[in-house]
Amino acid sequence: MRKSTKGALAGAAAALLLLGGMGTRATWSGDGTITGTDVGAGHLKLINASCGGWLISGNPFDPATIKIVPGSVLTQICTFEVDVLGANLTASLSVTAPGFSTANGLTGVLQTAATYEDNVTGDPIDATTQLSDAQVIKATLTVTLPTSADNTIQDLTATLNDVTVTATQA
Repeated sequence: MRKSTKGALAGAAAALLLLGGMGTRATWSGDGTITGTDVGAGHLKLINASCGGWLISGNPFDPATIKIVPGSVLTQICTFEVDVLGANLTASLSVTAPGFSTANGLTGVLQTAATYEDNVTGDPIDATTQLSDAQVIKATLTVTLPTSADNTIQDLTATLNDVTVTATQA
């Protein structure tokens, strides 16, 4: 190829690049605005706890006069009001493991369990239940001395500390 042909081709390519570059500088643009909003956090609380007292076999339990034996079940029924602020809130309910003021053989074998239900409808409440404001939950706590308890726990005393029911967002 001749030098003049090469020069002409190079000049044409440069002119094309310049023209193409000018076209990119002439683009239009526009903006749109999305309106902001306030964002506030809600809450989940259990309030207005009310308990009816410990029962054994459906009767009031008086630890001064009644002693438990293997197979005994103590029951405490409490209600809590849900104070919830927020959309589509589900929660799971749990109860703390019982704490005792002094550990001994009896404290090592006592078992606890809890069930929860809507106090109005009786429907069970689990981790998939959507809680609503002012809903009343009935919690039934049981403390059981298993039938497998051995003789080493006879005549022992245990003082059960307060038990906490917790609602945790699921």
